[in-house]
Amino acid sequence: MRKSDDKRTAETVLVAARAAHAAPTADNLQPLAVRTLDNALILQYRAPGGPTFPARHPATLMGVGAALENVVQAAAAMEVGVNIEVMAGAGNDYARIDLAQTGSPTAARAMGHALFTRHTNRHAYAKTPVADTTLAQVAGLRDDAARIHLIRQADEVRALAGLTEAASRVRFRTAEIHAWFAASLRFTPEEAAHGDGLDVRTFDLPPGGMALLRYIAPWHRLERLNRIGAYRLLAAIEGAPIGKAPLLVAIIADDSLSAGRLMQRAWIQLNAQGLAVQPYYVIPDQIQRLKAGTVPEPLRESVQAIDADVGSLLALSSRETLRMILRVGRPTRDAIRSSRLPLERVMTAG
Repeated sequence: MRKSDDKRTAETVLVAARAAHAAPTADNLQPLAVRTLDNALILQYRAPGGPTFPARHPATLMGVGAALENVVQAAAAMEVGVNIEVMAGAGNDYARIDLAQTGSPTAARAMGHALFTRHTNRHAYAKTPVADTTLAQVAGLRDDAARIHLIRQADEVRALAGLTEAASRVRFRTAEIHAWFAASLRFTPEEAAHGDGLDVRTFDLPPGGMALLRYIAPWHRLERLNRIGAYRLLAAIEGAPIGKAPLLVAIIADDSLSAGRLMQRAWIQLNAQGLAVQPYYVIPDQIQRLKAGTVPEPLRESVQAIDADVGSLLALSSRETLRMILRVGRPTRDAIRSSRLPLERVMTAG
């Protein structure tokens, strides 16, 4: 192989690695590592700096699926073929991605791809309905065992907002979930500059909201406030934006990787059309915990009711599961972008 070919291969692999690293992950903790081998990438689990979902949890696997979708789209932009080998089982290796070195790949073209500008916007959205052409494009997206269900009728939006609030009431009464969330929060610019976690400046907080988050971060404080119903107020705040959304996009799938790929495909397309997107995982998280038997006994009946209502609302088959809800609309404010870890922190060679 000529030196020019070697350089082109290295650039192609680097762009693919950057694309994988740009994928969303739970609480922005970025538990994915990328190992490069000649003209291939291996996606692996990387233990983050704080508590988060385990390596084979559906939430983590959705992030892997999103990373795979990013690589496929980046490769297409470079006119490079890809072959993906998914590694099943309990190990820390998720997938091997071989990049076919044919033609004249153009790395610069891929770096301008919309996948690198995909972002979360947690602010209020305009009431303007989403255009019918966009609805048709998004509704038509598919990926193997995953499909999209659009929710825009007012009664269905209100119903899903109510279910979101109900799931959030469970969430704010579960010590483990609260501890994970609190550990992911980054309150100062210095903390956010580390490149991972949830920068609270990206939240749409009311006056005093940051101080409240700081105060309730220790579980014993929230547990005490819950005795006077604090969890109800917090859940109402979390569910309110769903009820005002012009469009909700439900990602439904039996397989987490397919769900992640489809979610990312829709998210990139929506952002590219100037629409804001915010992911909501609270309902899928509670349903997954119910199946795993980790919902606290006093709260189990509530989650069982949520599971049944979600299945009815979204017309789920016995094999399907709600994996994610995307709140979608025209932005009223530009969002602060969450920082990312430097690529060298998550990429190794050989």
